[in-house]
Amino acid sequence: NSTTMTTTRVSKCPDCGLKFELQEADNVSEWIRAALPDPVVYCDACAEKKSAAAARETKRFELSQRLGTLLNKGLVTQEFRETRWESSSRDIEARQHSVWSQGRAWWRNCRKNLFVHGPVGVGKTRLARACLHEAFENGHNVAEVTARRLCKVSDTYREGDGLYGTWKAVDVLLIDDIDKATWTLERIDALWELMDARSSAKKRTIWTSNLDNSGVLKLFRGVGEKAGN
Repeated sequence: NSTTMTTTRVSKCPDCGLKFELQEADNVSEWIRAALPDPVVYCDACAEKKSAAAARETKRFELSQRLGTLLNKGLVTQEFRETRWESSSRDIEARQHSVWSQGRAWWRNCRKNLFVHGPVGVGKTRLARACLHEAFENGHNVAEVTARRLCKVSDTYREGDGLYGTWKAVDVLLIDDIDKATWTLERIDALWELMDARSSAKKRTIWTSNLDNSGVLKLFRGVGEKAGN
């Protein structure tokens, strides 16, 4: 058995200037000591701060890489990049305080779908994108699409193809302006298939609409009535 002898010396933190005791092993050869530069040693508090800062920088880099991939694939818009809770309009939040409070709490407290409705200009899409961005920052796969674009894609959709397959699979999907698309029975069927797949896989979906829930259902029923169903 061998015993490692240590020497205690006083060191000074280069950041805050705090002096603290540091133990060093005595069994290090003198030529090794001479060859190596003096280590920079921080106090515990400053070392924790530096570690946390490094972790934040790593996360920012990873988010930037993931965001670039989403943009290149057309899964989110350029507006998504800047739509975070901290960049939301305080004036709009003040006018719709209860709604925005529920939106901010949705990701932390709710594991259900989110339906945001109201008249033009109240910030529905901004709120929905902020919820989506929070999911993204927490490591989840996300995508956003307007209902109009979803309808166009569904016209040429084939099982397992491209974007529709991706929209089925992402953890959180935002479908914007559900009431502004031109719906047909075929497009409603494609939407139902999309939502059925997402529901079965327990994926979350965020919807926005000028119409409330009953208004959207009435819109879809009207399509069926016109088609004679």
